[in-house]
Amino acid sequence: MPESMDLHLHTRASDGQWTPAGLIARARAIGVGTIAVTDHDVTDAVHPARSLGASAAITVIPGVEVTVHWRKVPLHLLVYGEPVLGATVSALLARARESVDQWVRFRANALPDGLVRSRLLSRNDTLSVAALVRAARGCGVAISHGMPDEKVNPLHPAAIPGLDLTEVADIAHSVGAVPILAHPMRVGTLTRALDINTLEALLDEVPAILGVEVMHPRHGQPQREALAELASRRAILVTAGSDSHGPARARPPIGWPEELSRDFLKRVRP
Repeated sequence: MPESMDLHLHTRASDGQWTPAGLIARARAIGVGTIAVTDHDVTDAVHPARSLGASAAITVIPGVEVTVHWRKVPLHLLVYGEPVLGATVSALLARARESVDQWVRFRANALPDGLVRSRLLSRNDTLSVAALVRAARGCGVAISHGMPDEKVNPLHPAAIPGLDLTEVADIAHSVGAVPILAHPMRVGTLTRALDINTLEALLDEVPAILGVEVMHPRHGQPQREALAELASRRAILVTAGSDSHGPARARPPIGWPEELSRDFLKRVRP
């Protein structure tokens, strides 16, 4: 396969629409030779994707996107490598899922009373932020990018889902995994864009974070250049991903050149 990669992909194991088989088939069709499955707070799709990838000559790197916060700022931390599948990280992810589930159930009570809210709260599985956003929209509650707290629950604006960034990065790094800050300059449904000075402060405070996701569809060229300069100056790792959530979504997988993340791939590729 060509030397191309996509290091940020989601499946039905979390909030994506890709099946492992569909993801591998699409990667093969567009000539991507290395992918990372990085579902939110779960790793259930890694083994199926890896098995299917072996038959298609596609390398699958274990990964996960952990829901975290730092100084009351909601963020995402990508964690990569074989230790992601181990007991230590698995226990960490169980705590992250519990935190998100509790946050979603609390905030769901602020939605208008009715069938949509009842169905959400009656579910027995672990709820996700994506489930809350879908329910809010189904109730006619407008959710903008950045999801201001008052849009979902004005009674509890300080609550943030997930785990402490420093704790997650330290534990992941201690077992040999590679923590990478996801899309640091993207405004998302429940993440904030960091300016370069804030990002510098974060990296100073959390040295266990070994790199940043520079190439992302929602990083414009100025953001990519700023992040690449920061990574070069600080001698940290660089990753690139599409953040694709499925075939019905607007963002397909992307075949980024492996050269962009050569040092990172040396650390994590089996």
